[in-house]
Amino acid sequence: MPIEDLSLASFSKSASEEDALAHDERWLLTQRIVRSKGFQRAAQLRAILLYASRFAIAGAGEPLREDDLAREALGRRADFDPAYDNIVRVQVSHLRRKLAEYFTEEGKHEAMVVHIPKGSYLPHFEPMPQEEKPISHVDLDLHAPLPVLHHTLEEATTTSKPAGNPVPRIFPSFMWATCAVLLVGAVVFLTLHKGMVRPGQGSVPKILLPMIEQGTEVSIVLPDTSLMVIQQILNSEIAPLEYISTDFPRTQLEKITDPQLREALMFLGTKKTTSFREAGIAMDWVESLKPAGLHGVLRYARDLHVRDLGEGNVVLIGSRRSNPWMSMFTSRTNFQFAESSESHRYTFINTKPLPGEESQYRPHRVENQDINYVDIALVRNFGEKGFVLLIDGSDTQANESAARFLLQGKLPAVLEEQLASKDFRGLEIFLRGAHLESESNSTFEIVAYRVSHL
Repeated sequence: MPIEDLSLASFSKSASEEDALAHDERWLLTQRIVRSKGFQRAAQLRAILLYASRFAIAGAGEPLREDDLAREALGRRADFDPAYDNIVRVQVSHLRRKLAEYFTEEGKHEAMVVHIPKGSYLPHFEPMPQEEKPISHVDLDLHAPLPVLHHTLEEATTTSKPAGNPVPRIFPSFMWATCAVLLVGAVVFLTLHKGMVRPGQGSVPKILLPMIEQGTEVSIVLPDTSLMVIQQILNSEIAPLEYISTDFPRTQLEKITDPQLREALMFLGTKKTTSFREAGIAMDWVESLKPAGLHGVLRYARDLHVRDLGEGNVVLIGSRRSNPWMSMFTSRTNFQFAESSESHRYTFINTKPLPGEESQYRPHRVENQDINYVDIALVRNFGEKGFVLLIDGSDTQANESAARFLLQGKLPAVLEEQLASKDFRGLEIFLRGAHLESESNSTFEIVAYRVSHL
């Protein structure tokens, strides 16, 4: 039975009810979404959206439960236990991102939008928001203006291109050289690195304060450059559980007909590679932890497991494309990084815009400068036993400069006060930066922030 059919199993509707559903604009929108290009290869997401939308339109007033979605939409057994299987949470997180992508691209002219609020599985159907004029700085929780934060950074050259530019298709003959350069470069850099950011002697970055009470060990998770290349060539996104499976990347490469390209991608998928810059960021995080009495442990993204995100403190470096674990926390952030599967253009979706904010922030070029964005989020881990720090930028320059911002920069007093609060649960800072081509950001400004409390 097709997986979409399973999403209808618990519904027994009369002919009149079915007729009403067929003329309901919300259901018609749902049908357009599941038939869109972005959902063609996402059978589980289609099944969840169909089931959840029908449940919402029925309007029974009851919450949609995780185990109901698992059994009715995904075909899990009657003894399904969400404590041991997080399939629904992971897939709904992907669904939120896919919905944001749809309304950014194919569905940008829809009269209505669908979104699934954090902490719920029930879709909300709302009128398409109108674009609002941007304002640079907004205090979102304390209703006071947030000052511009200009933080001067050392200039550093890089050969990385902004993430907004799609990586060209790579010919098999060049793949081996690419792999060798990435692998050897990362190993040499990790061996000889002496510090690129150089956090202040004896200083403790304020963003680390909530971690100190949660244990002494912090996992610094390095991104996987090979994964980013593989996904770019396959033009698809690989979920965390697929990524750590023993079949990776063999299963993902089954449709590759060119034997040389398949062999090269298999080679990439078995090697631990990362970029010079992101390896440098990781080493600097390790050094910055020492004054706080914390011990940094370098971990590679491929060696991580879901259970590692349920205990202790973690720092995730790199975007979702090179560090898939980022996607597991999408539902806990307001500014979500989305990529169009067609144009490969990147956009930060503001899921709940406040007055004066834009609904979308897209990296762009102004004269000779690249305008980029980065979302910094400190959130509780899955087990509520520590924190996870996410640095999710639109390009490599943004990620590196955001690390400098946290390690060397001084946060505005209002944010430092929030981090020191006893009932603190999470903080999200959305930044706008600018850099010349092949250089790091020289300034950052805070666009908006969110704070969570008990």
